[in-house]
Amino acid sequence: MNQSVPVFNITGETKRQLLQKLKDDRAATTTPVIVYMCVLMAVGLIGNSLVCFYYGRKTKSTSNNFLICTLGYIDLFTSVCAVPLEILDLSLFAHEHNVLACKFTRFFIYSSVIGSAFTLIFISIDR
Repeated sequence: MNQSVPVFNITGETKRQLLQKLKDDRAATTTPVIVYMCVLMAVGLIGNSLVCFYYGRKTKSTSNNFLICTLGYIDLFTSVCAVPLEILDLSLFAHEHNVLACKFTRFFIYSSVIGSAFTLIFISIDR
């Protein structure tokens, strides 16, 4: 049996329409995620700023307070840099990606997560 694969002749306009439909479907799927990440970014910005201010200025200097302040700074960095980059990545999923920009974005996101994890490990060891 000879099975042949059907070949579709798709014009440029049809390709654009299909791509636009895919973008619209993906946007409908990712909109709640983007809204949730915006809320997390706002809460993280306010909360971590307060943590950095309180543990950096108002309390006496101990190793535990230093580590909590460090965690606040790392999470503040995450809220200011990594979360907007992730939102941008979710929003612009169908565009041509620059390999260097993709690596740069992933580096910031992963380094902030790893930094937070190591700081939490140091806090647990200190306690």
